[in-house]
Amino acid sequence: MAKQRGTTTPAPPYDPYEDVEPVEPRFRVRRDGRSRAGQVRRPAGWSLEDALFEDGRVLDLKVVETKIETLDAAIGRVRITLKDDPEALATCAWGLIFAIGALSFDDAEIDLVANDEWMAAAMLRCLSFDRGRLYFHADHVRGRCMKTTIEIDREGTITLETLSRGEAATRWISKLQGKRASPVVQDSASLDALPF
Repeated sequence: MAKQRGTTTPAPPYDPYEDVEPVEPRFRVRRDGRSRAGQVRRPAGWSLEDALFEDGRVLDLKVVETKIETLDAAIGRVRITLKDDPEALATCAWGLIFAIGALSFDDAEIDLVANDEWMAAAMLRCLSFDRGRLYFHADHVRGRCMKTTIEIDREGTITLETLSRGEAATRWISKLQGKRASPVVQDSASLDALPF
């Protein structure tokens, strides 16, 4: 039977993964820290920022040390040393820096524009690579006082330092670890005492 003129066939249902080529990263870590085999597929509508933030969330960050220094009865400097698998950081370090930068930017005091978002371009302006370390330093970005520094070395050591931000850095790490806002704990014995 011949197709009648003026009739159309219904469109197939929308599949957000239709235009996405499967990506096979060298190494991927699940939130529980075990390696994940297989392919990672991202929806066609994801931005670079979405992909970076997701890469930052898959790491299994372990807190090694937390130092909090006070200046004039206020918290002046927080320095958190973290550890993760160097192979995982080889593919997810930029995502981790982006995620911490986004949390720092969102938490920063606003001087100018209130409805502003952290963008990958802002992160790239603050990045450098020196003596085998990936280095991020953001002082003031688009009117927000971030005062955040991140260093990642090739052995998997991550150092996060903030100035005049209170204990905000401990909350950011707790969020990235998938915990409710709580102080950063340094050992598994303290972890068992938490109410969740």
